[in-house]
Amino acid sequence: MQQNLAAAALLKTRTAKRDAKQAMLDQRAAAQGKIDGKAVAQIGADDKQQRAAPVRVRVLDCARDAGSGRGGSASGAAGPAEAGAGDASAASGVLSKAAARRLADALRLIENENAAYASCKADSYRLRGLPMPDDIASMIAE
Repeated sequence: MQQNLAAAALLKTRTAKRDAKQAMLDQRAAAQGKIDGKAVAQIGADDKQQRAAPVRVRVLDCARDAGSGRGGSASGAAGPAEAGAGDASAASGVLSKAAARRLADALRLIENENAAYASCKADSYRLRGLPMPDDIASMIAE
């Protein structure tokens, strides 16, 4: 009987200690959850803001930088050596992978919209029976 009472008292003491430690851990977990929630919300807001921000691009040599061949000379010869020569190495690898993907997406969208515009403009000239300007004809031919 004495052992049962001692065991019950020990169990009660240890259970109280465990409950106190568990309450402390629960408090820490709740506090960390709040911190994590704020961080996740901030990351989401930052991502949304960055995705909504305009992408600014400065193309120094359209044929070289865009890789599409548009805007270069018909022979494919490079432009003047001084056109961006000093900036060429400084611009290499500046963007993060995410920013490079956003830039590529933006450029793809711009190219698609430019092609759609050129196609509509060419149709407009054809429907009216007007001679097509060389710049529109060259865009359609590509």
